[in-house]
Amino acid sequence: MTYNPASCLQLRVFSDSLKKEYAVAVYLRAETPISIHCHLIPGKSNAAHLKRCTILRLKLYGAVLAAMLLHFVVSTYTDFLKINEPQA
Repeated sequence: MTYNPASCLQLRVFSDSLKKEYAVAVYLRAETPISIHCHLIPGKSNAAHLKRCTILRLKLYGAVLAAMLLHFVVSTYTDFLKINEPQA
């Protein structure tokens, strides 16, 4: 991806959970005057614990993982890109 100084860069975080796992994805959304591009930066998934967990508990685990992954991506890419808005 080439960097256009006039473009708007946003980080978007998505998390979801099912009965046996939860997953998180961080996307970089680059908006230029001509087009919009989305790129998957990192994604991570985990299996649920062996003990039975409720869906709400797994959603909470997903939210915590999303916050940790977003913090990691922001701290990693801050030197390379000027990110306008991180959104969770």
